[in-house]
Amino acid sequence: MKTTAIFVLLLLKVITINSGYLGECPMIISRNYWGARSPTAIEYCIIPLKYVIVHHTFFKIFTWIYRDFTISAISSDGKVYEGVGWHKVGAHTKQFNTKSIGLAFIGNFTSKLPNRNQLRAAQIFLKCSLGLGEIDPRYKLLGARTISSTQSPGLALFHEIQTWEHFAMVP
Repeated sequence: MKTTAIFVLLLLKVITINSGYLGECPMIISRNYWGARSPTAIEYCIIPLKYVIVHHTFFKIFTWIYRDFTISAISSDGKVYEGVGWHKVGAHTKQFNTKSIGLAFIGNFTSKLPNRNQLRAAQIFLKCSLGLGEIDPRYKLLGARTISSTQSPGLALFHEIQTWEHFAMVP
């Protein structure tokens, strides 16, 4: 398993160098490393994506429910877990799956904020995604609650992301 993690880190560095982006990118823990099942189907998306949609999982762990959920989930220690992966459509927000990255914070953030590790990892992930050309330079950052009937990403986190660059209340 350590070999897989090292491979993912090296692959991300190669992608970063080949894209011309020289900024910081988080190490993304691969689906294979954290034990995800193989997807039943793969659909590819066209990049750069126009939206980043922020969610929370309500749970403290990244469960099997979320295995095809999103490109990434951020744990309390700041680790980023791969969902469906780059350039693939995840199942996170109806009518936005093909044109967005879903970014899930692991935990319930209705009344409290994610910790510093999670918030910093999210910011690094967004800068990296932008630098690699995965998201459009004019992307809109949305809370899931603004486009679907949900309480996600939790009220506390929703207030926090309203202060972030690219936040939009409507698509």
